[in-house]
Amino acid sequence: MLTCLGVTLICLALGFAFLFFNNLFDVLLLSIGKDVSLTGRTLLWSHAASIIADHPFGVGLQAFWVESNSQAVQFWETFT
Repeated sequence: MLTCLGVTLICLALGFAFLFFNNLFDVLLLSIGKDVSLTGRTLLWSHAASIIADHPFGVGLQAFWVESNSQAVQFWETFT
């Protein structure tokens, strides 16, 4: 019974802490080496938005992810 009560109190305390401290979850993620987005693709999407702005109609079917495209190579080097 004491164990269940202790676990319940800890869960409640963590719930209130996450509720009242907005950046506590961010600090927890950064302390274990994770990105706040949990996927690490925030940088990818910011670059993709600029590429989409430059080429609003695209670059052709499967023409972006080829080895001769320098922007694709840059993504591969960054995320692998």
